[in-house]
Amino acid sequence: MKNIPEFISAAVKNEPDYSKSFSKKIAALAQSIKKLINLEVSHGESMDYCPAQYIEINLKDQINHSPKTNFEIRFYISSKAELFFIYINDKTGKIKNHHEISHPLSPEILPETAKNIILKIKKFLIENSYQEVLYEYYDQEAAGYLTQMDGLRANIFEALFAEIV
Repeated sequence: MKNIPEFISAAVKNEPDYSKSFSKKIAALAQSIKKLINLEVSHGESMDYCPAQYIEINLKDQINHSPKTNFEIRFYISSKAELFFIYINDKTGKIKNHHEISHPLSPEILPETAKNIILKIKKFLIENSYQEVLYEYYDQEAAGYLTQMDGLRANIFEALFAEIV
């Protein structure tokens, strides 16, 4: 296991921001990203068991026009700190992660076209003062933090972004 960076450990302890101003901020980010990549994006506002909201891009037809690929890419934006996580789901279910499920997947498995889209969005978020929580920290334990839903020990993703995907 990797040591968890201090900026992540500190954010885990923060209270979520369920305000309308947080939602408006993420909606504005979604619109900016839509203009940046010239693709359809959606904004997931529900914060039920989620201290974050997400901006989603579906890359089914944008990559190689193949029915064999259908990647849903979510940029989760935490309300606990200026952090984001790239959550990739293979909606065909063919590509699996280390838990033998189709999400989240490492960005490394994506075709170059998709990686370029993600890189553009990452750069934009970083330029706007957000830090990325890398995939390698996804399922590491968030020390001292329990899930809201069932009171179990939470991982980094659950503590900062979402308990339900």
